[in-house]
Amino acid sequence: MGLLDFCDREPVVCAGPSESLSQVARSVSEARGLAWQELLLGAGNRAQPGSIRQPRATRASTPGSGDRNFLGGLASDTREPSLEEFARVETINAALNRSITPVSDKSLYGRPDVWAVPRIRRGARLAGDCEDYVLAKREALIRAGISPDRLSIALARTPQGEDHAVLLLAFPDGDYVLDNRDSRVLHWSQARLVWQARQRPGDLLQWIRL
Repeated sequence: MGLLDFCDREPVVCAGPSESLSQVARSVSEARGLAWQELLLGAGNRAQPGSIRQPRATRASTPGSGDRNFLGGLASDTREPSLEEFARVETINAALNRSITPVSDKSLYGRPDVWAVPRIRRGARLAGDCEDYVLAKREALIRAGISPDRLSIALARTPQGEDHAVLLLAFPDGDYVLDNRDSRVLHWSQARLVWQARQRPGDLLQWIRL
């Protein structure tokens, strides 16, 4: 629901390549209705925000043994990355991890599950929780020339059992993880996370369960 509220506030960010703002508004409205439907039907924590155009989010197929390129089977970029590009991504990840102070939504906004790009508020430092780091990194990478089609948000659980969100960036050998808990940019198979769901790359409102 936090993502859908964000798309209500900033529809330009959530629009697909050929999607108008009115289409975004309709998609968000449909997604919100389906999310509530899943909750009311007892899906509980299994309901993922933004699973639109179908009653349930798609479930990813099972990977083959040792398939390091698998995280929902959606890494679609075929261009070999340059060392310069990877270094630029690492620099952006580390810089935003340093510049944003981790603060819960409850402390920052007085209510839970608020997704927002961290902005300076009345002279205070940038602040936000894991979803806000993700949105800030997505914005910064797009400004740096990374195609939105290579970016997607993933929901996971930490080794401590906490719900967590990270940004994924697709490379030919699979998705790499930008995490506010780690300034390294790691292949998804190296991240110490239990994967729950992810977006289809390039579409903030389509999700896949993992």
